[in-house]
Amino acid sequence: MTLTMEAVLRKTELGRAEISRRGENLSRHERNLLVVADGRRRAADLLDLVGSENHGSLVRLLESGLLEIVNLAADAVGAGPIGRGASLKDTPADSPARIAPELDKPYGCPADASRQHRVYCFLGAQIPEFFGLGAIPLTLQLERANSVDELLPVFEKLMVAVGRKRGEPAVALYRARLARLLGDEAAPAA
Repeated sequence: MTLTMEAVLRKTELGRAEISRRGENLSRHERNLLVVADGRRRAADLLDLVGSENHGSLVRLLESGLLEIVNLAADAVGAGPIGRGASLKDTPADSPARIAPELDKPYGCPADASRQHRVYCFLGAQIPEFFGLGAIPLTLQLERANSVDELLPVFEKLMVAVGRKRGEPAVALYRARLARLLGDEAAPAA
């Protein structure tokens, strides 16, 4: 695929490994682009986030296999019903879509992804929803995680933010989602 400024980009496994490894092969600018490439933002948005117009950095990251262009297929894990014609005003007040509308935000994870990658994709989509510009430090923690166990503290920080914004019923829904992402294993209690 050809890179356009409308293309949505995400890190590859190699890109996540590069961040975790903290290798010296990337400039600070390229590393920042790699960190914020979450599979939801367009190339133009990524460049705006890191304060640059250097299109060449994105091309280099793509060519080196650290980034990839996302194809958010409807059958990808996390491609929820809200956003495809459904409306929150049409849902009952006690429905999960009303209690935690961010929970159904698509996160474009391949259906055959590992447990760790499913949790990673989910957290990567949810963190910006609750932390805004303050998401970068937590995103770095997410990027440095090498196992599900290292992702769980990031999830717990998200639960604090979800609880503040949406309340305990939403936290319960998020914990149930985590259990499903982990393969129906018990989600950690707060």
